[in-house]
Amino acid sequence: MFTTQRKNPRQERAYYWGVYVNASSYNLKIGKEGKQGNAYGAGISVGYTAPLYGYRNNYIDLELGGSAGLLYTSYDVYTHDAESNCYPRIADKCKGGHIVPFPLITDLRVAFVYRFMSVGSKYKASVYRRVQIRSEKRNAINAKINAMRLRIDSIAGAVQKQGFSRPDSLLTKEELKQWRLMQQERKEQALKEAADKLRKHVADSLGIQLSDTLTSEQEKTIDKALKEYEKQLKRKAEAQDSTKLGKRAAKDAKQAAKEKKGKKKKKESGKNKKKDGQQELKATKEDTEAKQEEAEAPDKEKKEDKA
Repeated sequence: MFTTQRKNPRQERAYYWGVYVNASSYNLKIGKEGKQGNAYGAGISVGYTAPLYGYRNNYIDLELGGSAGLLYTSYDVYTHDAESNCYPRIADKCKGGHIVPFPLITDLRVAFVYRFMSVGSKYKASVYRRVQIRSEKRNAINAKINAMRLRIDSIAGAVQKQGFSRPDSLLTKEELKQWRLMQQERKEQALKEAADKLRKHVADSLGIQLSDTLTSEQEKTIDKALKEYEKQLKRKAEAQDSTKLGKRAAKDAKQAAKEKKGKKKKKESGKNKKKDGQQELKATKEDTEAKQEEAEAPDKEKKEDKA
């Protein structure tokens, strides 16, 4: 489009869309037969406006648009009788209320609109106000979060001084959620600092000074060295894990042998106790029999003397 006051034409344009409903009466005749009836419709309307010409505070904008949707209609079919100069109704071709089985274009618009404020300036002001409101809301939320985090930090510090690690009972549900987010951010920050420290260590070992102007070859060299260093650390960790597993297996085997030996010793002591118990029982039985014989001896002597 052409205008005298547009540096960024594409930014001055505006598109719009919406829904519509309409009601209309129509009477049309193409050929020998005509149709007369009423229609009710609903659908979608779209359009486009752009500044066309501007002078001082007066603007002319171009608007293009159209509407399409479904239509509910009923109509009568008629013809023209030239002899009597009337329009008789053809009953066989008339149709009652029904929905047209396909969407129809109900409106096409081409208009020149005179404005005291051009569409570009209008929508610029609207967008600026929306951005301003969104920025104010974001600043208010950030201020609330910062105040909440200060309170969480003070509570967490006081709790840690008392020997605890979690201030759950002193925080609200929203503050607890923010506290967990803070913990996650601190972990991520610690991991990032460790990665940066490792990268610096590797670069120093290669004699490369880290900066924003590293060549692609230097980047590739550092990345390759980092991968090798990570592999070495992984192998070292695996070796330590295997050593720990070996020590643990040896300890478990020693413990199992000790338990087995204790069970065997316990079993043998049980057998010895059983044997000693049988001997004691036998000795007790013999003592009982001896005492019984001693007690029966005088009676036996008396019987022999009588005889």
